[in-house]
Amino acid sequence: MLTKTKIFKDIQKILREDYSGCVEKASVNRPEDYYVTDVIPDDEFESLIQSYLLDFKDGHLWFTHKDSLSSNIGFRVRRYGDELYVIKADEEKRIEVKDKILLMTAILFRKWKKGILRSWKRMSMRGSNGNMS
Repeated sequence: MLTKTKIFKDIQKILREDYSGCVEKASVNRPEDYYVTDVIPDDEFESLIQSYLLDFKDGHLWFTHKDSLSSNIGFRVRRYGDELYVIKADEEKRIEVKDKILLMTAILFRKWKKGILRSWKRMSMRGSNGNMS
């Protein structure tokens, strides 16, 4: 079984040697800013790794523990500038693909933009089709 420190070292190696943006992102690759031990709780470890990956500002990098709860809320959005558009709505029937999210509190949006917000279930949003969720 891999230890948390070994997993973190493997992630560092991948980002230093195999990541396509390793040259451009070398200045933000600062694993020494993060302290990982094998005894930290799983949720803290997952959060720490996610914070490390957020430093790269690359939406293609993410990390989740295999036993963590899914963050699937029934739809997916993509940011275009400061606007959010629904790009997939498999399970959520109150919105449609191409809907633009028109209303979300500024605090929640900043948290979402920084990758801090993990669940949208408690947010009030209004899609461009006029529906409130």
